[in-house]
Amino acid sequence: MSHKILSCCLLALACSTQLFAASFEENLTKVLSQTGHKVKIIASKTLVGMNDMRIVNVEFSNATGAQRTPFLATANGKGAVIFNALFFSANKEQNDPIIESMLSEIDTFNQSKKNAQLNALFESFPAERFVEIPAQKSGATQTTIIVSSPDCPYCREELANLDKRLLTSNVKMIIVPLNGQESYVRAQILVNELQKADTTARKIEILKKIYAANYQIPEKQKKIDTSFVAQNAEMVFKSGLIRSVPYVHVMGQ
Repeated sequence: MSHKILSCCLLALACSTQLFAASFEENLTKVLSQTGHKVKIIASKTLVGMNDMRIVNVEFSNATGAQRTPFLATANGKGAVIFNALFFSANKEQNDPIIESMLSEIDTFNQSKKNAQLNALFESFPAERFVEIPAQKSGATQTTIIVSSPDCPYCREELANLDKRLLTSNVKMIIVPLNGQESYVRAQILVNELQKADTTARKIEILKKIYAANYQIPEKQKKIDTSFVAQNAEMVFKSGLIRSVPYVHVMGQ
């Protein structure tokens, strides 16, 4: 008889645990649906010594795609806040591996989704939008896309990596302007000169010349048509995937 009672107790405990888990996910899904997005709870893990508080991997999706976000949620799922990486716990040694594992999974998912979107974006661009420089390595299958502006100091620093990149990767640059008419003119001059270059050495020479901090726009070119680089900027930035330059994306890794 005692074995029967024990079995019934264990069965009841298992059922109540399953009901609690379902209740947590249902409650949290309902709460986070207030964002207006479709919500899916991917995983949750209880944190040690924090009154059964959980770190949760939450996927939000809409017509444009899906993204995952870490949340700290109450044990019943009726309250949650976005997880901040600046996190302190009295049980640091036990909680840090739990948190790091969850964040790593989320980052991997989000990056893979963004990479797929970037691949689709760049594949939709006509060939004329790129400055193509072939790799030194014959048969290289990797292509590095670089969105860059010749009057951006950080782009100038990135340009210093070009020779190294070309050892193993093809490079395709998209030249965009920053703010102001001079930026548009400088970017357009660069594109115009690169379109006439027929060797890798000549292309690199032109890039280094016009990216130089002391480059001066020739007086006779200050009123050239800059519509091409303006269109480049529109195509790149309207996607919302790229917000600053230099931007480097590798395809065919």
